[in-house]
Parts: sequence; structure tokens; C-alpha cells
Amino acid sequence: MPRKSNRFRVIFLLIGVVAVSYMIYKIGVGVIWDNIRVTGWWFVPIIGIWIVVYLLNTLSWRTIIRDGQTPHVPFLRIFQMTVSGYAINYTTPVVALGGEPYRILELRPYVGGAKASSSVILYSMMHIMSHFLFWATAAILILAFKSPSIAVICVVLGIIAVCAAFVRFFIKGYRNGLLVKSLRIAAKIPFLGRQVQRMSAQTMEKIQDTDAKIAELYTCRRKDFFKSLALEYLSRFVSSLEVYFIVMALGMSDFGYIDAVIAIAVTSLLANILFFAPLQMGTREGGFLLAFQGMTLASGLGVYVSLITRIRETFWILVGLALMYRPRNKQIKPITPVSQS
Repeated sequence: MPRKSNRFRVIFLLIGVVAVSYMIYKIGVGVIWDNIRVTGWWFVPIIGIWIVVYLLNTLSWRTIIRDGQTPHVPFLRIFQMTVSGYAINYTTPVVALGGEPYRILELRPYVGGAKASSSVILYSMMHIMSHFLFWATAAILILAFKSPSIAVICVVLGIIAVCAAFVRFFIKGYRNGLLVKSLRIAAKIPFLGRQVQRMSAQTMEKIQDTDAKIAELYTCRRKDFFKSLALEYLSRFVSSLEVYFIVMALGMSDFGYIDAVIAIAVTSLLANILFFAPLQMGTREGGFLLAFQGMTLASGLGVYVSLITRIRETFWILVGLALMYRPRNKQIKPITPVSQS
């Protein structure tokens, strides 16, 4: 297993290096340097605020992992897997899901395959659900603090309704499990149905075990469920400080924190709708342009903000890829069963 994990780590690392090189090439080294100079010392909090974001993400995932029965996983290892996982997601050309298999492979030696898979799936679901809550909150902020037109009000109310429907869907997934139900749906699809039927009894047993662990968080550990969700939800608002700091670097005192929250919500919503775009090229830029134009701000400001966020993202991708390297001489303690008494 360690040899397989090392092989996949190298593959993820190579994909990341290629993707980062392409991003730097597309932006241009000169453009990156000029924007850093314009931003000045504000670049320190812009970079630094993501330490807080990743810490909140780590605490959210650790809350899911720690169930009182699972062997101890060092906090710094979870933090490393969190940062590196997001770095891989950012560099995955399409769909941005490469970080999840990486986290499962890295966590498996500590807690076993079923627990590693369920905790990563649970955290991904928590991450997605926090986005829907964040988008709904931003929509409410638009209604409360802006003066939207009738058309915008209709769109905003539609977003709130869709977000509420998806949150309800995820709650059902947490309550009853998600994998077995998804396989039953897949079995009705012509091509996928054959693949599902070919699954061995042992594979289905593992899937059912993972599903049971997914349902356990909501049914038996309700406090941990809401704690993990609250941490992820909070991280969305902390990340909004990035846009606030970027605009403050230009001395625009009339741009408030609520404006930053709305801008991030619009941008992330558009990026997730167009999830198939390679490396999110164009989606983030379009999101910021749409957000700033909607707030009657100069479109050039949206271009500047998107460039700075790209530079910050490139920095943290490099950090995440660097953290993937780990000396091989450290041995992980074997998993031992923990008494439930």
C-alpha cells in the first residue's frame, strides 16, 4: 500500500507542477510581479488569511474523523492533507476532484479504508453544503443591503429556493447514507447498470460499510455534524476577507465587507455551475466582472481582483505540492481496534 500511495503522490505532484506552470504562463511573470507591486504590503494578509481558512477546513475534517473509536491522526498531518488536497483540486484540469482520492490514500494507513473513504466523502459533502448555505446567505444580504431590480430579486429568490432544496438533499444523504442509493440509481442507467451488477459481494459490503459510517455522523454524532458544518460555513466568510483586502489595497474605502461576501458568492456560484471549465479559466474572471458590475463598480476592478486571487492561489498550490513530500523513513503505527466500552 505505501508503494501504491507513493506512486499516486508522484502522479498528483506532476499534474500539479504542469498545471501551475501553465497558470503562470497564461498570467505572465511580468503581470504577476506588477500586480504584487501594486498590492504592496496588503499581499501579506491576502496570503495569510488562507492559513486561517485551511485551519478551519482542517478542524472541520478532523471533527468528522475523530469519533472516539478511530486511532489518533496528528493534526498537522490532517492539515497537510487538507492543503495538499485543495492544491490538487485546483490543478485538476476538469471537475477538480483529484484531491479526494489523494486524501483517502493518505488517510487510509491511519484509520483504514472504510473510515478514510467515509470521512473524505463526508467532508466533501460538508464542503459542498456549506457553499449552498453561503450562497443563500449572500442572496439574503443582497435583498437586505442592496437595492436590486425586480429581475434580480426573482433570480435571488430562485437561488435561495435551489440552495434550500440541495441542503435538504444533503441532509437526507447524511441521514440515510448516499452511496448505496446512488448505486441503485446508477443501476437503472444502461451502461452504468452493467458495471454495478458486476460488482462483487465483497465490494458491495465495503460500500455498505462506508455508507453506514456516513449515516452515523448525522444520526449518532449530531453535535459533531453541526460543529463540522459551522466550521466550513465560517471558512467561507473568512475567505471573503481576501477580496476585501485586495480592494483596500487600492484605497477604496466605500467597498465594505458585505460587498466582498457578495462578490465571492457570485464568483464561486458561477465557477461551480461551470465546473467543467479547465482550471476554472475564465469562470472566476467572469464571476468577479459580473459581481462588480452588479454593484456598479468599474469592471477593471474585477480583472484586478481575479488576477490577485490567481496569484494567491498559485502560491498556495505550490505550498500544497511541497507539503506532499514526506520522508519515507517515518513509519505509521498499525491500526488497532478500539474498545467501544
